[in-house]
Amino acid sequence: DKKTGEAKGIYAVQVKPSPVLTPYLDGPNRTLGLLDLKVFQYSHYTQREHKRLTRYLNLQWKIRTIRRSLHQPFKVSTLLKIMDISSRYNGVQKRDKFENVLDELQKDSVISSWSYTEEIDEEQVGKKGWFQGYWTKLNVLILPTDIVVKENQKKMMIDSNRLVNEDRKSVV
Repeated sequence: DKKTGEAKGIYAVQVKPSPVLTPYLDGPNRTLGLLDLKVFQYSHYTQREHKRLTRYLNLQWKIRTIRRSLHQPFKVSTLLKIMDISSRYNGVQKRDKFENVLDELQKDSVISSWSYTEEIDEEQVGKKGWFQGYWTKLNVLILPTDIVVKENQKKMMIDSNRLVNEDRKSVV
């Protein structure tokens, strides 16, 4: 309260999407994926890398579901670019941050699992040029959860059925 300075409480809040946003959340024109909603659980201050990586993976998994290439690994350098980890970190700190973000995404069921495609040569770590010359060139396999795969496949089926129906209408 502005006059008394007393705290006023909120008893209930109901949030409904506007009519403009509703078609993107439900129905045949739905474009927001399951992970787009999970992105909102992360803080844009302290978990910016989580948000960026989740959005990127969501888009990639939609594409890779269509192409049937979910087991195609990602380049560490590409993921680092997407995550935009601060340049104030050194190489070891960036690697730790990268791996911690992936571990947290796995713990939060955003991803099913992740692993490097080859074993890391720990003797390279910390040597001059190891970060750019070795680690960023590695590949990492990140797999989606089963529910994400099912949702993307379901959306793919809906889209293909809609295309078939539209083709039939245009022929008639």
